[in-house]
Amino acid sequence: MVGAKRALPVPSLRRPSTEERSQFAHPLDPAQRRRGFVLPAEAEFAVRVIAFLIYLGLCAPVAAEFREHTFLLDVHSGSARSTLVQRIAEGGYELSDGTPISFSGWYTPALPDISLIFLTEISEGFGISWGLSTGERGKKYRIAPALHVGFILQREVFPNAVLSLSATTKLGGRLSERTCTADYGVFGTAKVNCRLAASEMRPADTLSYLLNGRGRDESRVALRFSWRF
Repeated sequence: MVGAKRALPVPSLRRPSTEERSQFAHPLDPAQRRRGFVLPAEAEFAVRVIAFLIYLGLCAPVAAEFREHTFLLDVHSGSARSTLVQRIAEGGYELSDGTPISFSGWYTPALPDISLIFLTEISEGFGISWGLSTGERGKKYRIAPALHVGFILQREVFPNAVLSLSATTKLGGRLSERTCTADYGVFGTAKVNCRLAASEMRPADTLSYLLNGRGRDESRVALRFSWRF
């Protein structure tokens, strides 16, 4: 824990008002239910993918050929965005009365971001990689679900030597962070970055350091050469 000298009194963090919570309101809160049933983003994303797979299953000839040329390429949990959040979860600070504030409860997800990647062979030496990520959510942040798309191109340049080019990107998967409303006593209340509420920075300045990452920032291009001898 790190205590910092502050120009402002140490704030007390209170629950945001209804208006302040609206930006990050859960899709199934009472206000949303009054307007009709709405699935959470992660569930809606999964339903759309399942519906697409069912559609492929109904098209028997297409589905059979699709399955014959489609292979599971990778299953993994986490991402560069998840790793960033995990590092933040190790931090914290102390209030002026010695009360410790740990970030672990704010930045630890109930379920990690899981990615499932497939490869569909289009022709000899060329394939399309595709898949999805479930996203993850903590009390103070959210990683949205994402679609993975890419390609792999391979050519045998001479016997036992293969040159391959691959590229992948993610559609969606934005990382966003919630704010807190801090009570600075005689100075009033202010919206602030939860992690920097006890710093010497002006509350408005802390908002510039809110997490804000895009899935496409993890796009990759790779060129590989292999030679078996």
